[in-house]
Amino acid sequence: MAATATAESQVDRRARLQLVADRVAPLALAHQRTLPLLPAVSELFVGGSLQRGTTVAVNGIGATSLSLVLAAGPSQAGSWTALVGDEGLGLAAAAEAGIALERLLVVSPVDPSTNVGVVAALIGAVDVVMVGPGLRFRHADLRRLSARLRESGSVLIQIGSSQIESSQTRSGRGPGVDVGVRVMTSQWSGLGDGHGLLRSRKVEVQTQGRGAATRVRAVSLLLPGPNGAPMSVCSEVPECLDASEQGVPECLDAPVCYGLLRPEVAAV
Repeated sequence: MAATATAESQVDRRARLQLVADRVAPLALAHQRTLPLLPAVSELFVGGSLQRGTTVAVNGIGATSLSLVLAAGPSQAGSWTALVGDEGLGLAAAAEAGIALERLLVVSPVDPSTNVGVVAALIGAVDVVMVGPGLRFRHADLRRLSARLRESGSVLIQIGSSQIESSQTRSGRGPGVDVGVRVMTSQWSGLGDGHGLLRSRKVEVQTQGRGAATRVRAVSLLLPGPNGAPMSVCSEVPECLDASEQGVPECLDAPVCYGLLRPEVAAV
């Protein structure tokens, strides 16, 4: 009897220890707490990736295009993405930005009172939830959504929200936002004097956030590039001329250049 009681006691202790271990164990390993980004935008974020459980606000001209690019990295890596409340977005644009359409959910809430519930239901069900500028949340709702994000590990991307815009500081962050992303300048190329075609758009993007993301980060992008996909822009390219209607080719001394090869370089 004593041996049986001792064995049962040991089993009970092991069960209690396992319960404690399950409660204190991290939800994911360090490398699993991030989502990958496309190389063109990786320098905008600490560690070159999106931190799970965070809220990212994207504002400025081209905010929707940039948001799609941010979601494209996780999408191409196998994550599911949901877009809520942006009925004007074309699937072709999403595909050009790099979104895998076979893993994209498009949701259009019919009643504004259901916005919070719809977003909350998607958080945890998919890795990336994008919300359009028409969706408005109270600060209390944002706090509850932020808590759910931290628990589930999803990332919330708020696109061009006028609600956030009105309450943002110079850093680009509003209440409940972990990282603010802002398109500072935007310039199209390709049009001549009354003729030509829009080929690409050069944008300057800055980010700033909380904690390790406090330092301002900035990159230059072609959004879109000549082929529709986002492309990095070389910062110092002495071998290149200014952009013209002929497009944006690759330079010999940088991955991508916003400009034309000089004749002497092209001949090399």
